[in-house]
Amino acid sequence: MARLVPEDFSTEAMLYETERHVVEALLALPDSWFILPNVRLLRYDVERELDIVLLHPRLGVVLVEVKGFIPEVRRGIWRDEYGREVKSPIGQAMSNSYNLRARLTELWGTDGPARVPFAVAFPRAGTFDGTLPEDREEFHVLVSTDLADADLLEEKIVALASSTYLLNGFDEEMVNAIIDAVAPDAKFTWDAEGEHRRARNMLRKLSTQQVEGFASLDANRQVFVQGRAGTGKTRLARSWVRRAADDRHERVLLTCYNDPLGWSFRDDFEGNNNVTAAPFLQLLLGYVGLDAPPPGVDLNTWWNETLPDDAAQAIADNGQRFDTVVIDEVQDFAPRWLKIAQMLLDPDGPRRMLLLGDEAQDIYNRGFEAPSVDDGWVHATMPRNCRNADIIARLLRRKLNGALPSPAAPPGWQCRFVSVPDPEAMSATVGTLLNDLIDESGRDPGSIGVVATSAALRNRLATDHGLTQDPDGKSACVGTPHRLKGLEFDTVILAVPDPNPTDVALYIGVSRAISELIIVGPQNVGLKLGLPLMATV
Repeated sequence: MARLVPEDFSTEAMLYETERHVVEALLALPDSWFILPNVRLLRYDVERELDIVLLHPRLGVVLVEVKGFIPEVRRGIWRDEYGREVKSPIGQAMSNSYNLRARLTELWGTDGPARVPFAVAFPRAGTFDGTLPEDREEFHVLVSTDLADADLLEEKIVALASSTYLLNGFDEEMVNAIIDAVAPDAKFTWDAEGEHRRARNMLRKLSTQQVEGFASLDANRQVFVQGRAGTGKTRLARSWVRRAADDRHERVLLTCYNDPLGWSFRDDFEGNNNVTAAPFLQLLLGYVGLDAPPPGVDLNTWWNETLPDDAAQAIADNGQRFDTVVIDEVQDFAPRWLKIAQMLLDPDGPRRMLLLGDEAQDIYNRGFEAPSVDDGWVHATMPRNCRNADIIARLLRRKLNGALPSPAAPPGWQCRFVSVPDPEAMSATVGTLLNDLIDESGRDPGSIGVVATSAALRNRLATDHGLTQDPDGKSACVGTPHRLKGLEFDTVILAVPDPNPTDVALYIGVSRAISELIIVGPQNVGLKLGLPLMATV
């Protein structure tokens, strides 16, 4: 529920019923929005009344003007329901928008909004049809059907806010200054960590709902579930493991290629005697009785050929077997690895093989091919992005062919792009951003992930800023898209030294961010993603 400013503002005391109706409808917005009704704006000795000002710590300022008549537009002329000519409501809203923007410019100069987007609400009008004059979009008009549907109303307000952008972001100081300027007795506190928690909890609920619709697929013996980044594949994998181990009392293997994700699986199911969870190649080390490769071997050949062959022989001779094998991020597997995984199934058990993958994240190119329906495999696709906030999900969908955004996703924080033309300056820039987030804004370091699209940059960032390369939930970590695939962070700094990065590296890096994304790189990267230049180093 959105918050009124002042907190004790009574909508019952509002003079006009139509304005009260609009304010009460807007209260259905998420609690990251602030509603300031009946704002008095004094400029050049002229007092103006702004019906409703909306504030959001990341999306900015939105102006809503309310009109109590049922409008009709004929040949560009506005009329009320009685046919009388009236002043253009959009023209009036535009004028108030200019004056509010000018007031904000007086407060911050060029750091303020490039413009203040506005809408005109007609709570007595039921529908809108036709073409608006003055080159306005549909989201510039709110009618009673919009006000009655909380999801549709939020969608329109977010679209309205997103129709402009803030030159250098929008922060707590700006929100406080606006409130001080128009409601000086109001008290306001903004908890950035709280906003992250709300976004995380909301997305977790959406993901749980989507996963529930796919969980019963494990009634089949062979299942391949596809889904783009953020659709909940890893949550579904964990759900399948619990159903098999706890409900059916089966022996379960949960594995993947990626070490950090595999170790997180191990931590999730520690103490569950029915579950073995580990990265796949580390699991094979156990079958051959080793902790690490022997000295002096060619590591690439040993990991990809020698170890799998030796492990296959050990499994055939006398290896631990399972009733159900669940493989996440299966697109990382070579075909021979999948054959070894199938050898791990007990021939006297249910022999259930459950695979989850996203071929758009096939960053290793080991030759994975989706198993065929003709061979008895059940296929399904998870459709909606339930990991990323709306603004990040839409960026993924628009520029990198990501999953469909969830209509109920939280809006998230405005994506930022910092132009760093010199790769040598990138480490210093990332360090400044980390300092701003952790030391200045008090963020939890464990909620921040730095994704570096080259191993050399990853190593330098780890050395320069003391970042861990093994996510522990306590410290800010750094890794390449290869290593951090399958993981997620409230805030991601995506550091891209290459002016022409691959789509798959950007896709994986962007999709790690739950609600806040900062991209650092050459200007071509920002242009590729359609992001405005927020800062230059």
